[in-house]
Amino acid sequence: MPITPIPLICHIQRLAFLCVSLALIQIPVGDVMADDAVEIVAHRGASADCPENTLAAFQEAWRQGADAIEGDFRLTSDGHVVCLHDATLRRTGGDQRRVADMTLDEVRSLDVGSWKDARFKNERVPHLGDVLAALPTSKRLFIEIKVGPEIIPALAQAFDSTEIETKQLVVISFNADVIKALKEVRPHIRAMLLSSFKKQGSRFVPSIETLIRQARAVNADGISVQGLPEVVSAEFVDQADAEGLEVHVWTVDDVVIADRLRAAGVRSITTNRPGIVRRSMGLERP
Repeated sequence: MPITPIPLICHIQRLAFLCVSLALIQIPVGDVMADDAVEIVAHRGASADCPENTLAAFQEAWRQGADAIEGDFRLTSDGHVVCLHDATLRRTGGDQRRVADMTLDEVRSLDVGSWKDARFKNERVPHLGDVLAALPTSKRLFIEIKVGPEIIPALAQAFDSTEIETKQLVVISFNADVIKALKEVRPHIRAMLLSSFKKQGSRFVPSIETLIRQARAVNADGISVQGLPEVVSAEFVDQADAEGLEVHVWTVDDVVIADRLRAAGVRSITTNRPGIVRRSMGLERP
C-alpha cells in the first residue's frame, strides 16, 4: 500500500502536543505534590506506644509509616553519644545518676523499657551508632542535642563512621552554640534551631523576625518551632522561606492542628502518634 504524505498541519499539531507534554513532565514534583510533601517525624520514636528513645520505639515508628524519627542525645563520661532525653536516668531507668557522670556500660546496664510496660523489659539506652545502623535508607533521623557544643567532636566522629547519607541526618538544638559548632566542622549536615513560644499580652515571642536573625547568625538551615497554628501561619512560613530557612514544628498529636500546620506549608510535623497523624492526612504508608 502506498504511503500517503502527512499534511504539514499535522506535523505542527504533533510538535505542539509534544512540547506541551514535555513542559508538564518537567514541572517539579515538589510543586505538584506540595500538600503531601510534609514529613511525619516520630517524636522519640512512636513514644505514645513504646518507651521513648529506644530501638523498640523507633522500629514501631517505621511500622506506623513515619518518614523520620527524632531522638534526644547526650554524652557519657567516657565520650559516647547515647539516646536519652533526661539528664538523669531516674524517670526511665530508676537511677538517680547523671548521664554525664556514667560510662557507656553503666548507662546500657539499665532497663529503660519496663517503666512503660512489662513487655518492654530489658530495652536499653541506644548508642547513636545503634540508631544509625537501624535507619532505613529512605528515612531520616532528627538528632536533638540535649547538651552543649562539647558533644560535637563525638557526633562528627559518629557521622564519619557511618555509611548513612548526609541527606538522612538533621541536627536540632535549642542551644544556638551547638548549631554554630556543628556547622563549623560539618557544614553539609542540615541543622535546625529549636524554639518554643511564650505569650506576651496579645502576641507570641519570639517573633519570626527574631527567629530568622538567630538562625542566620549560626548558619542554621531552618527553624523547628512549637506547633502553634495561631503563630505558625502561611505568612510565617513564607517569611522564613524568603530568607532560605525551612520551618518544622513539634510536638503535635492533635490531627486538626496537624492538618492546619501542613496547610501552612511546614516541612515536617513531629508527633508522638505518627500512624494516627499520617492516616488523618490521608497519606499513604511509604
